[in-house]
Amino acid sequence: MHWKNFFKELILFLAVQLLGIWVSYSFVSYLPSENLSKVEFNFGFGDLIVFVIIIGAFVLIGRHSPLRRAILYKTFFAIILFVGVQTVLALWLNVSLSTILSILLIYALFKTKKVWIHNLAVVLALAGIGGTFGASLTPLNAVFILVILSFYDIVAVYKTKHMVQMAEDMIRSRAIFGVVLPSGRGWFESLENVKPGGQFMILGSGDIALPLILIASIVRTNIFHSFLVLAFSMAGLLITHILFVRQKERKPMAALPPIATMSIVGYLVSTLI
Repeated sequence: MHWKNFFKELILFLAVQLLGIWVSYSFVSYLPSENLSKVEFNFGFGDLIVFVIIIGAFVLIGRHSPLRRAILYKTFFAIILFVGVQTVLALWLNVSLSTILSILLIYALFKTKKVWIHNLAVVLALAGIGGTFGASLTPLNAVFILVILSFYDIVAVYKTKHMVQMAEDMIRSRAIFGVVLPSGRGWFESLENVKPGGQFMILGSGDIALPLILIASIVRTNIFHSFLVLAFSMAGLLITHILFVRQKERKPMAALPPIATMSIVGYLVSTLI
């Protein structure tokens, strides 16, 4: 059964990565070659501090108020979905139509709370954000982000455990930052049935979007190398899945480190080719 679950993970993971590669390739192709070298985002220690402050604010603001916490998560979730989905749809459609369809998709998600609509919106959003953000980075900056956030993931899951608490709060708020994987044929079930430790597994958005950032950052130099890194990131996903199912007691685990490690190995291999 767990291999069937892995196949579901792999399909959604691949959907984000492949769509994200297309988004990043389109992003790079639309820019004049003389301006492409100017499009670069430098992620440094100061940006990391800002990231930690934002996460801390999420934890503190909603600590004593479940209602305030739910509103905060849903608002932020809706904004992320809109930006990412609209980015992808705008590659096919004009701005007005892509904006309307993005709003309708988010409305349908919050109205029906169906698992398949949730996954569709999350896949599009992660591909849009990860693809464009990655295309604006150098591979070394992307590697830096993966390394730093992998260590952060370990600390946040196993040491402070605040990431586990945030994930549980988001599930209860029905603002799930990740793809939802039913153990059976639960694609048409309501998100109301998704509970911590229940019959659904969740692959966090960071575990999907962060390797895409590295993959997308390589598109501007060699798109074939991007697919090589993708193959290694899939191996990392497999390692993560095996580690998860072999636990004696199912507990949340830091999924990013194995995926990030294999993605970085793939990047190092690509530099030798």
